[in-house]
Amino acid sequence: MLTAPAESPLLAVGTAHGVWIYDPQSGDATRLPVTGAVFALAAFRTRTGRVRLAVGTDAGLITCDPFDEETPVLPLRPLDGVMGPSVKALATLRLPSGRTLLAAGGKNSTLEVFDAESLDVVTVVHGQGRGVVALALYFDQQDRPRLAAASSTTRSVRTYDPLTGEENKAARIPRSAASLGPYPHPNFGTLLALGGADGGPVSLWDPATGEEVYASPPDHTGRVKAVVAVETGRRMPFVVSASLDRTVRIWNPTGRTSELEPDLEASGDGSLLAVLPGSDDGPSLLTPARSGAVSIRSAARGQLRRTRLPPQQLTWPAEWDCNALTALATHVWPDGSASVVIGLKNGLIGRWDEQRGWRSPPVDQSWQAASVRSLATLSLPGADVILVSGTSAGSICFHDLASGEQRWEPVREDAAVRALAALPTETGPLVAFSSGRTVGFSCVGAPSHLRLPGRTGPVPSLAVCPAEDGSSLLVTGGSDGCVRLWSPDAPRTEAYPVLEGHHGPVSAIGLLPPTPTSPQPLLATAGSSDTTVRLWNPWTGEELMRVVTGTPLTSLCALPDGGMPDTSDPAIAFGGPAGLAALTVRR
Repeated sequence: MLTAPAESPLLAVGTAHGVWIYDPQSGDATRLPVTGAVFALAAFRTRTGRVRLAVGTDAGLITCDPFDEETPVLPLRPLDGVMGPSVKALATLRLPSGRTLLAAGGKNSTLEVFDAESLDVVTVVHGQGRGVVALALYFDQQDRPRLAAASSTTRSVRTYDPLTGEENKAARIPRSAASLGPYPHPNFGTLLALGGADGGPVSLWDPATGEEVYASPPDHTGRVKAVVAVETGRRMPFVVSASLDRTVRIWNPTGRTSELEPDLEASGDGSLLAVLPGSDDGPSLLTPARSGAVSIRSAARGQLRRTRLPPQQLTWPAEWDCNALTALATHVWPDGSASVVIGLKNGLIGRWDEQRGWRSPPVDQSWQAASVRSLATLSLPGADVILVSGTSAGSICFHDLASGEQRWEPVREDAAVRALAALPTETGPLVAFSSGRTVGFSCVGAPSHLRLPGRTGPVPSLAVCPAEDGSSLLVTGGSDGCVRLWSPDAPRTEAYPVLEGHHGPVSAIGLLPPTPTSPQPLLATAGSSDTTVRLWNPWTGEELMRVVTGTPLTSLCALPDGGMPDTSDPAIAFGGPAGLAALTVRR
């Protein structure tokens, strides 16, 4: 991450074909004048306060100004050694004098420490076997600069004086590492966070003694490429680790029993997602559990709830004879209480309430020999709430949510129902559905009477968004990557410009509704193929934000206002089979 005075933070990304500078707010990217494969990046400030970026390439070390394309790149500085000039690891440390040290290591048995601004050699450190894979620079408890280096062949982490190259041999860490990061501990000074070459646990070690202080559960299944300490306002920072198993995990080293949930579902399954409001520290996220249950996690912390109300998970009755959850929704009643509604692979629909637990018997649609694919609720004039369910057999069914009784005959389509949405209109609520290549509207309890043009193609996701005149629009997320807004009064043409940008299907859509201070609604969308979450102005078609997750996404929902602690900004949660995440959105 790069931050300069009066500049927005930017993200530097090294690739096989150079360095790109990415603006997380706008999604804009520019390429730096660096060619070839990039293996390491490190940012530092000059004595005058300018930001510089050090780049490790196959040909050597380069430094440049990432905020000024006209500033010349310093001449390439190859590393010395018989194994070639490439730079595989970098680390920086600013000394009290204003001088910055830059450590660089590659395939050789030596690593070099430079003056970061001039690239003059400060010292050469020997004894790195067949090369360096990770470096860290930090201050010890006596405020002395220290250098930690991990080698691919010595299977240890060694610490040195970066000004002289002298090793602290009594404190070698007997653990191989693929990544290193300084961790500021309030009692022990700076510790070293280690990520393993084969995954497994993330650990903290005291570099002064070579002793392990903390080890996380061994959840990573691939090489841990980076470990970073993140201040959260608590006494101890969190550790964030990123792995080739395509997960980013957050650890709290205060103890596996007090803060970290010692369960085997630490990352969760975010393929289905719903929001349950009404907890002391904000809303909860509902996700599939291992089998026969729904997990309840804190939206703010991502951890399983530890309190009894609500519990950590909702386990439905074993006599329902199905462990496969296929649809998930919640409904908030006028008194503020909430119900959780689940759809199962065998066609059953269950309802859970905080005071009464699971309602039994469930709504039984097993006669269709079809799974429940989508759920939605709509309120009729008066107090009636209708549960609408869509099945893999193409049926759209209507039941009273309170009693479970069927209210009208099902609407039948030719293909599986992909998505449902309820639109309030002046003449009564409409149910929108996506089935096969068809998107249609149906009055409650009546056959479908309106259909969108066939050019929309298959539509995996639906949502509802307000128009500028206050009416309700249907939002469709297409397999072609386009997001379209439609008025049920004029269903042949789009009501606003098409939102284009996703590559592949739009798997989920969420609405951030307007507020008194922000009258503009926002749409959040998720892509299953391009792995992105995007934020849009639905009335102009402008893309406002983009987040690349690197993993397929299948779910997304907006959190209630004030749902995240310490901020009034709205938030969204999103996920897929690999896990789930939440972020705040600055309007």
